[in-house]
Amino acid sequence: MQTITLQVDDGFIQILQNFLSQYPKEKISIKEDAIAIEIAKRIKEIDNGTMKMIPLEEGMNKLRVALKNRS
Repeated sequence: MQTITLQVDDGFIQILQNFLSQYPKEKISIKEDAIAIEIAKRIKEIDNGTMKMIPLEEGMNKLRVALKNRS
């Protein structure tokens, strides 16, 4: 089996999925990009308030301290 990556316009994706659904399921499998799924999940968490946001300055300060302590 071979894997290909397609970039499909949002308005065309349903048409493509309908076309591909005509073929046997064991011949074609459609998988969403794992990174795109993760990004969408994180955006949703930010939008609905379930992810705690840290101001950039605070995060950078924590990083500086952690790096300084490693030395």
